Amino acid sequence: MKKILIIFTSIFSGITLLTSCEKDDCVKMWNIEGQANGVIIEINTTNKELSMQGVDFAGFGGEIFQQYFVGDFEAIANFKNFAAGSGGRTFVEMMMYNSEIPDTIMDTTSVYCGITRNRIYAGIGGIWTNGKNTSGNTGVFRIKKFGNNLLAQTIIGTDTAQVAQNYAVNPIRFGFRIGTMGDSLVTGISGIKITKFQVIGANNVTLLGDEFTCNSIQP
Repeated sequence: MKKILIIFTSIFSGITLLTSCEKDDCVKMWNIEGQANGVIIEINTTNKELSMQGVDFAGFGGEIFQQYFVGDFEAIANFKNFAAGSGGRTFVEMMMYNSEIPDTIMDTTSVYCGITRNRIYAGIGGIWTNGKNTSGNTGVFRIKKFGNNLLAQTIIGTDTAQVAQNYAVNPIRFGFRIGTMGDSLVTGISGIKITKFQVIGANNVTLLGDEFTCNSIQP
């Protein structure tokens, strides 16, 4: 059967979307970096989910990212099955940031939203907030950027952590990260399942999406 690759360019944001009509012509939009021992990041096409899982690890566990898309957008990631091992503090977050700036507290241009064992959090630059997670392990990460108006938000049931402000950022990457806070040691299994990733532009036009029906990780 002939493979068809369709290219859309949004007049609203300048984002170019590549979407494939064939499972074996899957668009490779994700890259994996820094996968630590004991951490596995993969796409399960049977269950249609991005899986990030670690066993007995500490510090930075790994990251899956794509190059940053320009223009105005709202990026939404649905997640489920967040689990935190014993001992330290596992975190998983969705973030956009400038990868050319050292990954330290001095990076004031990052935007992020995430979850730990019993809390959810969000931040823009040096401004961040966190709140208790009383509603479980299934929810939504959201980062919205229209001009310099930014929103970072984590929602689980009735619990919400968010930061909104007018702030200029210069991101290069957009992705997900798993690790432990303060390089604490976590024993047992930690992880999360991302079930859908969608980028929406002006007038609710879908600009980019991955429902993880094929292996969209770069080889």
